[in-house]
Amino acid sequence: MTDRLHPVNPPAKLWNTIYGRLFSRNQRSFDLWHWLGPVGTAAAVVLAIFLVQQTVFTPDTADSRVAVIQNEQQKSLWVLSISDNSIEVVPQRTIEPYSDKDYQLWMLPADGSNPVSLGLLPEQAGSIMLTPPDAFKLAQVSGLAVSLEPAGGSPTGLPTGPVLYTTDIAQL
Repeated sequence: MTDRLHPVNPPAKLWNTIYGRLFSRNQRSFDLWHWLGPVGTAAAVVLAIFLVQQTVFTPDTADSRVAVIQNEQQKSLWVLSISDNSIEVVPQRTIEPYSDKDYQLWMLPADGSNPVSLGLLPEQAGSIMLTPPDAFKLAQVSGLAVSLEPAGGSPTGLPTGPVLYTTDIAQL
């Protein structure tokens, strides 16, 4: 393709301008527009790194626990998100509600001692928050159980009705 092109000499004024910009000893010492681009780019990169470090969140997996209480047909009844300070209970649609009885959640201590009540479980849509006792630490709990109790919960502080479901606590 270049064989068909004939060389053309630029005008002398243009050639002197190019030569002066490239090799002149009296170049301008500071050109704002020449430096604004790289400085702006560097500032944008630093800001992006700062923002990414601020927004990246690594959850503390030591406190992330979950339990799913299922019936005999392996259908989820309650999903529990557990931390040391709270237990969020989300009831599922597969729960059979009772008009004269309540479901009660129990902590099963790892040492085999008596179960400890964690509260009544909801039977309808809408999550609730339960406050676990001080003894509720993953190392001290072997699992959870649900019993069917009179309305208002167990009158004795221990399960009085049948224990319907048990589950383990999974640490994430």
